[in-house]
Amino acid sequence: MTGNRLSLASLDHTRVLARCVARLCQAGDVLLLDGELGAGKTAFTRLLCEELGIDGRMVASPSFSIMHEYPGQPLGVLHADLYRLGPGTDPDVIGLSDYLDSQWIVVVEWGRYLDWMGPALLMEFFHENGGRACAIAARGEEKEEMARAMKSCYYQEVA
Repeated sequence: MTGNRLSLASLDHTRVLARCVARLCQAGDVLLLDGELGAGKTAFTRLLCEELGIDGRMVASPSFSIMHEYPGQPLGVLHADLYRLGPGTDPDVIGLSDYLDSQWIVVVEWGRYLDWMGPALLMEFFHENGGRACAIAARGEEKEEMARAMKSCYYQEVA
């Protein structure tokens, strides 16, 4: 994935990234998360929920249930994991489109498996130098601005 690459040297840095995303997200936003097993996708989602005022203890990988809803005010998080479904997953078949025009942020782990080309923030998590990193890209002009603002927010808070 090309795009902005952020070093996540600690869980605190991942929390900063989640805080920046939470500040910038709006209802109907889609975050497509990718990365190898254990790279931090679910940890990021848990921290994002906490930054949105949702109890992070409720957040677990939906690998077997496919989707979890985490209601919140003003925004809830729909957390999907497509690992078991594989490439070419139709968003309508699993009901994701029901959340796109509502008070939800849609977070999809293994987002590359989703057969959908709408606007999205693309985040790839990976291991790097004993820590983690996240490459950020965007699909759609509005999301490109969001990616730039998120990078700026992250560097201001980490500095």
